[in-house]
Amino acid sequence: MWIERYNRIVDNHNIYRIEMKTAPILVFSILAMITLKTSAQDVSAYKQEVFSKNGHTMPYRILLPKKHDVKKKYPMLLMLHGARMRGDDNQAQLTHDADLFLKKEIMEEYPAIVVFPQCPKNSYWSNVGKKVSDKAFTFNFKEKEKPTQAMATLLKLVKQLKKEYKVDENHVYVGGLSMGGMGTL
Repeated sequence: MWIERYNRIVDNHNIYRIEMKTAPILVFSILAMITLKTSAQDVSAYKQEVFSKNGHTMPYRILLPKKHDVKKKYPMLLMLHGARMRGDDNQAQLTHDADLFLKKEIMEEYPAIVVFPQCPKNSYWSNVGKKVSDKAFTFNFKEKEKPTQAMATLLKLVKQLKKEYKVDENHVYVGGLSMGGMGTL
């Protein structure tokens, strides 16, 4: 009885019926859109900068503590991105994890200088050789060779930031995702 009544209401009001097969997909899609909308943060708090030294440049974003005190020393955290975020737009490197450091509770509990440098398009953070076969990638880390140009520039950037800001030398951290994780080695 109630099914007939439901069908009549739907038919009279031009309401679309959703079959049980498509309902989970619809619910998932709506939840995904809500999640993406609410998780997207305004990353404009990260100041855009470009570091240049000896003809090499590196775009980077920097976030200072909310109540930055120029007399106080702060930990510094470098976040190295993955290969798909390389370039010079000074934006792509914020794709992963930049919003984490903007959360009020994180900023209050863990005041730090957070830096997101951007690796040039055709470079790597680490000096690594890669071999591609039908089944897998094989990486060979060249530990005894000079660092890549991107890493050399990053090290000079860190040196410069330590001069510009009061950085706690005992609390300099590096994190990374994918290719950025390789750069932490």
